[in-house]
Amino acid sequence: MNIRMQPLLLLTAVLLQTDLSIGSAPLPQAQVSVGGSWLSFGCRTLDSIEGYTVNPTNMVLSKYGGWKARQVAATGFFRVEKIDGRWWAVDPEGYLYIHKAPNSIHLDDFTADEIYQLLPQYGFNGAGSWTDDALFGSPLKEQAPLAYCPKISFIALYRRDRNPRIEMPVFDAAFETYCNQKAQEFSVYVNDPHVFGYFSDNELPWRDEGLPAHLDINDPADANYATAVAFLADRGKTPSNWNTDDQNEYMAVMAERYYSVVSAAIKNVDPNHMYIGSRCHSTEKTIQAFMENAGKYVDLFTMNHYHRWGARQVEIANMAEWSGRPLMVTEFYAMQLLTGDEFGAGWRVQDQPSRGLFYQNYVSTLAETKNVV
Repeated sequence: MNIRMQPLLLLTAVLLQTDLSIGSAPLPQAQVSVGGSWLSFGCRTLDSIEGYTVNPTNMVLSKYGGWKARQVAATGFFRVEKIDGRWWAVDPEGYLYIHKAPNSIHLDDFTADEIYQLLPQYGFNGAGSWTDDALFGSPLKEQAPLAYCPKISFIALYRRDRNPRIEMPVFDAAFETYCNQKAQEFSVYVNDPHVFGYFSDNELPWRDEGLPAHLDINDPADANYATAVAFLADRGKTPSNWNTDDQNEYMAVMAERYYSVVSAAIKNVDPNHMYIGSRCHSTEKTIQAFMENAGKYVDLFTMNHYHRWGARQVEIANMAEWSGRPLMVTEFYAMQLLTGDEFGAGWRVQDQPSRGLFYQNYVSTLAETKNVV
């Protein structure tokens, strides 16, 4: 857990709370490894905002870490709302809220109480997907602003318990019953105002384990195979002559099934909290039909978003428009390249200052989209 991120969190709060333009001052440069060479990448930072000074009244936070300068209707739980063209999260007291959370919090080196004391000092107000459940029970949550996101891996657990032969058995008749049963585990959180929302699964293989995997079953009695064959027949195709367009559209059919089943299972147990999706990470985010179907059932679309130095405005705008939902980026990072053997999907940079510049640049450009909470 990296706790040296206060500049990132300050920038997040500042840029999401106000519409700011970047002045003409030269941008700070981060040193980035690209193709074995070091290149200089320009970065948006607080220092590059011409004439900007911190207004202390804008930095007063609610007990949940919301922005006390702006308040709308309170429901007692976290939610999202589009206000004056910008998507916001809203805390249980109605204050506009920006979710700032480490992705993974494990209690190997700290107790739950120590985490609650430590994270707010560095500007965090939440806990991400890969967080030990033991954190959720600390009595200090009544004093510290730390929203958390319980998760159930519906597909992974269904496969473990039922041993299906494919990765994405979403059309199994038993899958819906299984989700309804597993979602009962969320019942303990129904009246908990500290729950930001519920995750389901993680980085599901929509593309490669979709149409081709379902067709490979080659068993008419299997619901996934039968669905794939019927889908192609409706498009005038057969299992031997489908193409990439068919594969992409089938992902949307799978999304309709998965998100409708999981969302209904969760909402039947707990109508108070948001369903914040499955952290999509691949090409499905760029498929309009997929995003439209997912957006029908999630309150907030979550994604792991790598290989972007800054937000691509059109890309983010499309995802928000197609889904009709706000976005939350749940993984992105840069690593200091030390030995050349570092593993991961993030950017490789030369030093720690370059890491800090990347984070400021990435978050500031996301803020400008008005669609990321």
